[in-house]
Parts: sequence; structure tokens; C-alpha cells
Amino acid sequence: MHKMEDFYKGVISQKLSNGLNVVFKHYPGDIVGIAIFIGAGSGDEGEYLGSGVAHLTEHLTFEGRKDLEDELRRLGANSNAYTTFDHTLYFLEVPKENWKQALQVFISALFKPQVSPEVFERERNVVLKEEKFRDDEPGSLVFKLGFENSYINHPYKQPVIGHSYLLNKLTLQDFQKFHQLHYTANNTVISIVGDLEFSEVQKEITAVAQDIAPGSPCRNSYPDEHRNFPVFFSHIYPGKLVYVFISFPGISVFDDDLQALDMLADYLSQGKDSPLYERFVKTGLCYTVSCTNYTPFLQGQFVFFAIMDPKNYGAFKEEFKNFIDDFKSQSLDSARINRLKTRLIYEMLKSQEGVLRIAQNLARDQGITNEFRFPLSYLKKVLQLTPRDIEEVAHRYLNSDISCWVELVPQEQKSPLTKLTLPLEFEKITLDNGLRIILSPRSVTGVVSITALFQGGVRFENDSDNGVSQLVVKSLITSDIQRRFEELGGKISPVSGNNTMGFEVEVLSQNLEPALNLLANLIISPMIDTQEVEIQKNIQMGKLQDLEIDLFYQASKLLRANLFINHPYRNTVEGSYQSIACLEVEHLKEYTRRFFLPNNCVISIVGEFDVPRLKLKIEKLFKRWKKNSLQVTLSPQGPPQKVIFKEKKIPQREVVLEIGFAIPGLNTPYRYAADVLQTLVSGQGSLFFNKIRRAIGASYTLGGGIIIGPETGALVFYVATTPENKNQVREKVIEIINQLRTGDIKNGEIEDAKKLLLTRYNKELIEGTSYGFHLCLEELLGEGAQEYKNYPRKIKEITKEELLDFIDKFIDPSRCVMVEVGNI
Repeated sequence: MHKMEDFYKGVISQKLSNGLNVVFKHYPGDIVGIAIFIGAGSGDEGEYLGSGVAHLTEHLTFEGRKDLEDELRRLGANSNAYTTFDHTLYFLEVPKENWKQALQVFISALFKPQVSPEVFERERNVVLKEEKFRDDEPGSLVFKLGFENSYINHPYKQPVIGHSYLLNKLTLQDFQKFHQLHYTANNTVISIVGDLEFSEVQKEITAVAQDIAPGSPCRNSYPDEHRNFPVFFSHIYPGKLVYVFISFPGISVFDDDLQALDMLADYLSQGKDSPLYERFVKTGLCYTVSCTNYTPFLQGQFVFFAIMDPKNYGAFKEEFKNFIDDFKSQSLDSARINRLKTRLIYEMLKSQEGVLRIAQNLARDQGITNEFRFPLSYLKKVLQLTPRDIEEVAHRYLNSDISCWVELVPQEQKSPLTKLTLPLEFEKITLDNGLRIILSPRSVTGVVSITALFQGGVRFENDSDNGVSQLVVKSLITSDIQRRFEELGGKISPVSGNNTMGFEVEVLSQNLEPALNLLANLIISPMIDTQEVEIQKNIQMGKLQDLEIDLFYQASKLLRANLFINHPYRNTVEGSYQSIACLEVEHLKEYTRRFFLPNNCVISIVGEFDVPRLKLKIEKLFKRWKKNSLQVTLSPQGPPQKVIFKEKKIPQREVVLEIGFAIPGLNTPYRYAADVLQTLVSGQGSLFFNKIRRAIGASYTLGGGIIIGPETGALVFYVATTPENKNQVREKVIEIINQLRTGDIKNGEIEDAKKLLLTRYNKELIEGTSYGFHLCLEELLGEGAQEYKNYPRKIKEITKEELLDFIDKFIDPSRCVMVEVGNI
């Protein structure tokens, strides 16, 4: 607790003469975080309620200066924004030497937007497409319908993005009126976090913000609604799974029951030993189930969310009602509550790391509660909670007689061609130039996902060009490319990892062909822009400096360097500061010439489309792409012959321990045993959790991870702990590994791990992007896309004997790399 108190002692809050609130926190490093809070969300739209004008204003202020995005990118700044029911938050991180210029650009754009009629129309059309895009995503849609039906007349009944028919009625003058009313000094908090002096910050903000109109607080109050009847709403959608949103009337962030209801939500849903997980996921009724206590400025909701197979829905409805009744009749486990309190302390301490995260939290807390120390008082109240306090709010709030139940249920498929919409059905096409295309038609949503992957990444880099893959794909997505995909109601994202690089695209199904045109031009004729490369280099080098005090990144980096001595995996995806600094445009152009080849590429397309038409389109688009030879020879990396122990001190409060073991590559039967073992030690209720965190309470987070490629891989165990507990934790991890080697694993634990893997697999199938990515990955690096379809069978077939054989051969504590990083 005293560490949190020390943190807030270093925070300075001051109001300027025009009413603008400035919050500052000194934080070491070469990156500055800036967040600007505006006390206006969709619930404050007043006469424009339901139009989404608050969200549209967010778009228009970013577009208010034509040079905003380019200028910020030139300064090496990463910026973004979001709008909620009760506020809008703009934020950026920028190299320290450019923070003043970035702040000036940001302030000017937000408070003096110069929006032409053309920009207004364009951005309104972008938002209209975004609304359709969100409505085509079932998770987003069920929450929109859930809040719409949870309230009677409350402003939060309206979606943040607005209704298209009201959005279409908005004029440029409406935007200007809303902006003038809400984007005022008295309604704004600016937080700045970085290695700066407050006097300098104060002087700069005073200079750039002095012309912002003071305004007056204009928060709209609205009384809590007290519904005395249940609500049920059903919506049919063209998917395969059932999505359920169940809410109970809740509270605002200012309510005295806040802490108890938050703890109730955590108690119900956090971890594999949570009541919800035990009752619904372990039994196979749901793929996922969760709950949250949503507490905005005005009245919120206590929400449950679940996804399941339609065949289980009838049983779920009955079981959920029984579950609520059973839970309210039971006494709560004080030991579990104490573990959740400890977890909350850890999460709140972690929230005090990273300039952008701190800036966002300070601005939000000051803006909403008028007290940047709010988390401190919040935590004190949480730590005082008793089991009885939580039981009491469960009885008062979880009343089925006033609940709201919203369901998304699949539409019955009457077409004889319904087999085409099955999640696992796909067709592979190989063109004459070696390009492989995987087509997976499915009618789950109106969104199509396109993934284009190349062999690349760390596996094809050396010490001198490490990070080039990530730099290439990020540099190719210029602001113009990004904007053109957004105009199609979609987005494009870079992909770069240990073994691959490429792009992921999501777009409305009706815009698939123009999106495919854009992607084809991007990968067949990649245009490397010198200015964009310099911008991305600056961003990447800034990020690398920020990562110098990241516990998990530094531990992983140290472990890789010592485990993969003779393999490229000794490096990281991000590269090194030196390698990125030395990369020039010609290096990137040469890299694309070597690797952007049709015979080194797999493209998957998942979604709703006309297969014959798309085949013709693909043939026409990609036949001009010329193949070439790709010659790379890599050797497996054997295990170390002894224990290699390394440690690194960095200025953090905790210590991360990682132990890595060399394992065989992707195309061996051992990959499935590795997955099972990794899951056995990960998460709440796992072997590590039960024997380290639960038994001795000496860990904040723990688990396992896998690095794997065609020739080699690693299984890594990790634990985050305190300096005083690190020796005890290290000994306990080795003790657990030795117990595993003796066969001390219960069959039930193995089966639980398998179930979790299958749950993860089934969740991946739900999302087109995730499914398409894995199909590409298996086709590009493994034994073909069909292998992904075989994954559930391969996992189910793993026996205890096979798992123990894997552990015996590869998980040997006398032949491993062990690293400790942090407060050594």
C-alpha cells in the first residue's frame, strides 16, 4: 500500500486561470505520455442524443488539421482516442525531445479544429461504415443491444457510435455547436508523464492552452432508473453460436457499493477456479463466460456475458438461474477473496508502469472523479471488505425479477449450400507462380478477413538487421494506405513475429474486391517511402528504449540470447536499438525483393463471398506476380549442456524468473505435448498457481509460454515475484519440474489442460482473422492448413505416457537457461 501512496505523492495537480486542470507525474525514460480528457461522451449529447455526435467529434478533431497525422508521425508520436458514455480521451506517446511540438499540434487540433464540409461528410461516412462493421461483429452487437434494453429512458440506452438515421441528420453546424459547448478548459484535464520538470510543463501548457475558452461545467445529470420487471430481447443473426448478455441494474462510480460489487464480479469470474468457470466452462456448457461491474459517471450495469453452442443454450438458461440462486445461498471463501485483493494490488501497481498508461489513468481519474488519487481510496476500501459485504450486495443486486436478458441466436440455415458456412471448411488454390490461396466461405458476419503471410520475421534476420521484418510491414502501411482501407469500412494491421511477417485485413463483405486490389498492390509492388521509414524507425527505437525497463521483455530477451546461441531466435521481434538505427531504405527494399515472393506467401480469405467469382478475381490479380528462389538454411538448436544462469538488474520493484528448455520444432508430434504441458502450468488453478501462488503466496503472475518454428523451439516457465521471495520461488519451480519428471501429474489435470486448449481452439474458430491466420501459419510453416483442422484430435490423443516422455526428453533442469531480471 505504501508504494501506491509514494506514487501519488509524486503527482502534481494544478488548475490554470481558465479552469483547465493539469496533472503531472515525473517518470524516467525517453518517452513522454500525454492524455487529454474531455468530460463529454454520448450520454452528454443533449439535443443530439443518439446521434453519436460525441464520437463523430472525436473523428473530426483528429481530421480538423489536415497535417495532424503526418506531423505527429514525423515527431515519432503514436496517437489514438476513444469515446465512451461519459467521456472522450485523446492520448499519445512521443520521444521526449519532441513533446512540446506534439502537445502544440494536439492542442491546436482538439480545440481549434478547422473542419471543412468535405471533411465533415467524409468522416461521417467513415463512422456510418464503422457502425455497420461493429454491428456485423456479434460480440459488439450483443453489447449494443444489451445496453439498449437494460435502460428504459436513460441516455446510456443509446449506442456511443449513434444511430445512422440520426447521424445522417447532423450538420457541420451541429458539430461546431457541440464542440463549442464541451471542448472547454473547465471540461478538460491534460496529464503529462515523463522525465520532465513540472515548471517546464506548466510553462508550456500555459502558453499553448491560454486561448482555450473557460466554458462552464455542463454535465447532464439523470436519476437512476428503478425497473421492477424483467426484460427479454432476442435477435437472430447469421452466425453459428449463441451470444448472451445478462444485466442487473447497477451503480455509478460514486456509489458506496462500488468496491463490493467490483469484488463480486472478480469473485464470480476471475480464473479457472471461479464459480462461473467451474459451472459453465469446465462442464462444456459455454466456450466463455464472464461478468463485469460497469460503473460510469451515471448509473451502470452488472453484466454477465457468455458464448456457447446452440445445442447447450436450453440447458444454460436453466442452469444460469439455478447458479444465481445457489450462489446467493452460499458463504464466500475468504481465502479466495484475499487472493483477489492481492491480485488487485498487483494490477494497480502494474498500472503505475509506462508513461502512456499512467497518463491515461491520471487524466481519467481526475476527469471523472475530480480526484487523481481515487485509486488509492478505492484500494483502501477494497482491502477492508469482508465476505459478508460481498454476499450482501449479491443478494441486493442479483435479482432475476429485474434482470435484462438479451440473446443473439443463429438463423436457421435452409439453403442446401449450408455446408459452405461451416467454420472448418476451406479450399486451397495454388497458382502457377507458387502462391497459395485458402478460401473459407462462412456466413457468420458480414465481415471478411484477409491474411497475407510470408516466411520472415526473426527466423530470417541476423544481428545486424534484426527488426527489419517489423519495420518493413509497419512502413508499408502509410497514412494513405490506412485511410483507403478505412474508407472501405475496414482496417489493415501489420503482422511480424518469430517466423512470419505480413498483413491482416478486415473489411465489409461488399468491399472485399477493392480491399483485395489494395492488398495485392501493396505486396506485389511494395513502395518503401523514405519519410515513413524514418518515422517508423524513430517510433521503434523509442519503443525499444521504453522496453529497457520492461520486466518481461528484458527477461525474455536475456533468455533467448542464451538459449538460442546459434539460431536467429536469439534476437527479438522488435530488434535492437543499434540494428534499427543502421537500417536504411535500401535494406528494406532488398528485404522485400528477397521475401515478398508468391512462392513464399499464403493468403487466406475467411467470410462471406462468391467462391467462383473470387477465384477468377484472384487469378487475374496475382498472375503477374513473378516467383523467385528463396534459399535459407537453418539448423536445429540443441539444449544447453548445463544450467546457464544469467541475471540483469533493472529499476523495477519486482523480479521475473524465467526458465527455458529447448524443444523440437513445429513439425514433430512433440508440439502437442508441449501445448498440454504449457497449459498445465499456466493461469489460475494450474500446477504453478496451486503450488506457488496459492500455497506460499509468493507470486503475482506465473505460467508458461512457447516459442516454436520449423526447426526448433523453447518451452519457457515464468514467475513474477518480489525480491525477498525470489530464491524460494526459484527453488519451488525446480521442485515442481522434478515432480513432473517423476510422473506426479494427475490424469484429471491433464484432461483439464486439454479442455482449455480445445476451448482456446474453438474461440479461435469464432473470429475470422484468428482462424485465417492459423490456416496461413500451418500452410506456410507446418504440414499444411489441414493440420489445423486436425488439432483437436491430436490434443485429445495425447496420453499421460506421451506427456511424461516429452518431459523426460526435453524438460531437464540440469540442461536449461535460467534468468532473473528486475530488482536483483
